[in-house]
Amino acid sequence: MLKKIGLDSSVIFTILSKAIQGLGGVAMLLMVTRFLDKNEQGYYYTFGSILSLQIFFELGLMGIVTQFVAHEAAHLSWKNKLELTGDEYHLSRLTSIVRLSIQWFFLLGFIMLAALIVAGYLFFNHYNAQLKVSWQSPWIVLSFATAFILLVDVIFAILEGLGKIQQIAKIRFLQQIVNLCCVTVFLFGGFKLLSSGMALLISTFSVSVILVLSGNISIIKKLWSASQNAKVDYKKEVIPYQFKIAFSYVSGYFIYQFLNPVLFATQGPVIAGKMGATMAVLNGILVISISFMSTKVALFSNYVAKKNYHLLNRTYNKSLFVSTFFCAFGLLIFMAILAVADTYYPKFGDRFLSFWPVLFLCLTQVTNIIGFSQGYYLRSFKQEPFFLISIIIGLLSGLSTYLCSKYFNVTGLTIGYFIINGVVGFIWGCIIYSNKKKEWTKIPKH
Repeated sequence: MLKKIGLDSSVIFTILSKAIQGLGGVAMLLMVTRFLDKNEQGYYYTFGSILSLQIFFELGLMGIVTQFVAHEAAHLSWKNKLELTGDEYHLSRLTSIVRLSIQWFFLLGFIMLAALIVAGYLFFNHYNAQLKVSWQSPWIVLSFATAFILLVDVIFAILEGLGKIQQIAKIRFLQQIVNLCCVTVFLFGGFKLLSSGMALLISTFSVSVILVLSGNISIIKKLWSASQNAKVDYKKEVIPYQFKIAFSYVSGYFIYQFLNPVLFATQGPVIAGKMGATMAVLNGILVISISFMSTKVALFSNYVAKKNYHLLNRTYNKSLFVSTFFCAFGLLIFMAILAVADTYYPKFGDRFLSFWPVLFLCLTQVTNIIGFSQGYYLRSFKQEPFFLISIIIGLLSGLSTYLCSKYFNVTGLTIGYFIINGVVGFIWGCIIYSNKKKEWTKIPKH
């Protein structure tokens, strides 16, 4: 019965990982209420939005790595637990992808570290500096942790493309447990804003050790040292695809991460903290729900490579239904909890936005999960059909966020956010998805 609704082991461990992250977010809210004041809460959640500037460096390449690896791995088989065998052409191209990915992200990690430190100092020194919140050391530690995570994530992306989805899901699950335990200990120990950065460093180091001990790094080493007669032409094969993906990801920053920094700058850290706490829960629900879809990326790419569109559509439709159902259910539960908290636990409820802003954000989130799912489906064809819509919706969303936060209250901001993303963006995206699906899955008659 579990398999019928898409709950295979990889999905289960991914959901457990995200559930720990989501429950940890709730536990963090309780601890934030106790150990951080409202201004520090604003800094805590704005940190996350500024750190999301890594999108401007990654430029969607992580997902591309998984897809390209999966397309080549579809033509290979496992000789043993650590070594692939099969057509020399596809094996050589796989080696090319592995080398290129690791070299690029290693360089990118150092560049991003310097950029994040500088960007954070410029932003927090300019806005609300008079509050005298101790943010400098926490920001540096978080920046180091984020750069470290980038290097580990590219290994995860390669292994997921090779079909090691279940193993990576288990490792990410352990990572979330270690992270949550460390954050709890550090907050109780009085480390305040420094807690999350220290916890991220420790949890990321832990999964690095697990990758070595589990033998997964040996797989990467064998692929790295394999012969490379046929190469992936980065300029011809990757750049045209990545160019469009990059704009989609950068536009996504203005859609999903721009709210907090703008509110922090225009309405102060208290409102930014409430928005951050609310979005942390909503994004947690989204990430848990989309796990039914995101764990199928390598499988979708495999089906596309083999032109098995019947299985592709059947797997996608089942995953979409389950993802959307769990998202809607989770959002209803969250709104019910907030209603109870406002009445019986006002100190906790006051750390979130009020009813109407939360409602508009929830409605947008339902459309987001459908849009993300459509993106996973169409990008498995190594295409980016949402290039234009991402740019336009991203610009409109960023402009709306800035103007509404400056001239209206947070309710007006969330109404504008819903109209642009939940109505215009959603309808436009569905039209693109429908047209491209018909075009790309059409089997030519012989």
